[in-house]
Amino acid sequence: MIILLNYKLDNKYVKYILPLLIIISLPAMYKGALDFYKHYSELGWYRIEGASYTTKYAAEVGIYLLLGIFSFAYYKKIYIRLLLLPYILTNLGLILSTQSRNTFIAIPLTIIFLYAVVDWKKGIIILLILLGGLGILFKSNYNIANINRIKSSISTVEKVKVDARYIIFLDGIEKAKNHIFIGEGFFKYKGGKLNTPIEVTDHYHNIFIETAITQGIFTLIVYIAFIITLFIRMLKNYFKENDRLKRYIKLYATAVLIFSTSYGLFEPIFYFEKIYQLIFTIIALSFIIDDTSTKE
Repeated sequence: MIILLNYKLDNKYVKYILPLLIIISLPAMYKGALDFYKHYSELGWYRIEGASYTTKYAAEVGIYLLLGIFSFAYYKKIYIRLLLLPYILTNLGLILSTQSRNTFIAIPLTIIFLYAVVDWKKGIIILLILLGGLGILFKSNYNIANINRIKSSISTVEKVKVDARYIIFLDGIEKAKNHIFIGEGFFKYKGGKLNTPIEVTDHYHNIFIETAITQGIFTLIVYIAFIITLFIRMLKNYFKENDRLKRYIKLYATAVLIFSTSYGLFEPIFYFEKIYQLIFTIIALSFIIDDTSTKE
């Protein structure tokens, strides 16, 4: 991101950003589809991982699903939309096959938050539609793995209190108080060295709690300030942009930031090396298209 911010992208290259990102996503989609095919008979319990790791892969595919949705909204030609439709459905199917509660929660949160900021009236409508749809899914008898996992853990206050993540979060908050200023260092518990009251794990499943424990309270404050400042700057860039394509790219980058932060509430996403590089590359692209002069 820092390297890219030293450059400006000429207008004639901006039109290639969305297609290029789609092309970049195809290998990961192929790996997921292959994993789905190999374990088709085991999907009742198996969570596809796309030659990666389930939670990492779910985050990556979530970014590609948002890419498909924004591309579908931007392109008006029917044949392009017909090509994007299976792209969107494939990514949605892959997300469902990961059985990722994180992505299933983070995607609606992203859409709601984005609409609430950009157009609050539409945001209210989208919120009501999503809440109604989720309510129907929760009350239905359809055997959807993602829904079943959510219902089994957060459908009531009592279930939340005994959920593994909730217990790990509480343990992490208490642990952070023991090293409040300098922390214990990144990857402190890599390799399953963390014994929480509920399970042995690698981390505390939350970017903010993990930052507080590993880096201390001052770094946590700086990290939160960075995310908030970046978000505000991206929104300002979006609202002052007049070019339609650039507006979609900037809004998509903002959605990626919201999605990654929402996903980070359940996983320390900065440990997902490839995903974090992808996130901040997309964000950087949304900044370097501001200037319409020739690329330096």
